[in-house]
Amino acid sequence: MTCDHCTKAECSKRKGVTPGAAGEQAGSAGEQGAEEKEAGRGECGGEERTQALLVSDCLACGGCLSAGERVLMARQNPKQLMDVLRPPEGGRRVREVVASVSPESLAWLAARYGMDTAETARRLTGFLHGLGVHRVLDVSLARDVALAECQREFVQRFRHEPARLPLLTSSCPGWVRFVERLHGEAVAPYLSRVRSAQQVMGALLKERFAQRQGVGAEELFHVTVMPCYDRKLEATRPEFQHATGETPHVDCVLTTGELVSMLDAEGKSLAEIEPGPLDTLFGEEGAEGPGQERLWGPGRPGGPDGAVGCYLEAVLRHAAHKLFGVDVKEVTYSTLRNKDMWEAHVERDGEVLLRFAGACGLRNVQNVVAKLRRGRLLYHFVEISACPSGCLNGPGQPSDQAGGQPGGQPGGGNLAAAQEAYRAATPRDPPDLREVGSDWLGEADSGRALRELVTTTFQTRATGDAEQGHQW
Repeated sequence: MTCDHCTKAECSKRKGVTPGAAGEQAGSAGEQGAEEKEAGRGECGGEERTQALLVSDCLACGGCLSAGERVLMARQNPKQLMDVLRPPEGGRRVREVVASVSPESLAWLAARYGMDTAETARRLTGFLHGLGVHRVLDVSLARDVALAECQREFVQRFRHEPARLPLLTSSCPGWVRFVERLHGEAVAPYLSRVRSAQQVMGALLKERFAQRQGVGAEELFHVTVMPCYDRKLEATRPEFQHATGETPHVDCVLTTGELVSMLDAEGKSLAEIEPGPLDTLFGEEGAEGPGQERLWGPGRPGGPDGAVGCYLEAVLRHAAHKLFGVDVKEVTYSTLRNKDMWEAHVERDGEVLLRFAGACGLRNVQNVVAKLRRGRLLYHFVEISACPSGCLNGPGQPSDQAGGQPGGQPGGGNLAAAQEAYRAATPRDPPDLREVGSDWLGEADSGRALRELVTTTFQTRATGDAEQGHQW
């Protein structure tokens, strides 16, 4: 029996113990143990639900959760959202509820209910409006902002900090967790400082949108719909709090599967929901129009199958033009060890100017890290996702109609159909960062001000630290 997220055939250092003895045994061994697991998230070996896991053997892949992390995740669920929308006596009351939907969740819902992404967006908006959500937005807007900042960051490093190349994307919280826990300062300096799209959206909403709406950050409740459980943990990171330090940028993360469970609880199919008009950020809700259409959809997807690799392709095109004056009309990918690892080059007169790569799944990620630490990773940029096939196959995606495995598990869900729905969505060109900054901030130096909202730091430990712990 193996862990879905582990590369070992068996874990020789894992010892089964009774729930009450877990802490004792870990302590006597001189290493910190972990109580685990969240159902459906890599139950180590499928054996006892509570195990003692030696941190020295932990891959920090996100498949295992400490007791504290499990509590943090359990707080974010459909009941939390409903308690805000229909507060019980003495419950929290808010003035604005905003839902942000990831394009991967939207594509999976489109595949599950047999609709295109545009129709899915309208019916999902209708469902959430019916619950009492004021605005339903697409996280792709924030991803556009993150992409623009990542493009700027890469050019800056290429020109002035070549020793910090390759630039490794940091949009996957499971991957960031892996680096912080296991590799520390040996790998963290290569991470992009750009926040994930979820956290960019949260910062923009809580720091700027709330202010423009005349409400306090604590009076705006922000819920996201994501394909990944690790997004719940990401939302609890201390650096992703409002400037006052009293409210998170993202209050609640629901997985796609949890959203489907809300529909199922009401005996409804999304295809039966009355569609609603798409929302805007500024102005009246439901102000649908040509300008709003561009806010829904995956932007400019990339990768060998057109459903992953959007950072790689966007940064490669921008860098080729900015650094070398080369306009890349079409990106050609070469598959490497397997379908989840690929590369793309920019050449001129037979000389390779830029060498980019993408890696999905822990096995490929481990290979990337091993080569980096040995000084043998000969790329300028690597886009990384902890899940095989990328975020579309996240463990928070619901199982298919036939009762298959959830997303993120081998052969689970409607992955192929979701990939097709994602590819079929109308792509958009990323916006100019200055224009976005001006829209959001209204300041002369909007680029710098926006940058402060969309970048982050990392919590690293000395490599090889025995007490790596289980906090972010």
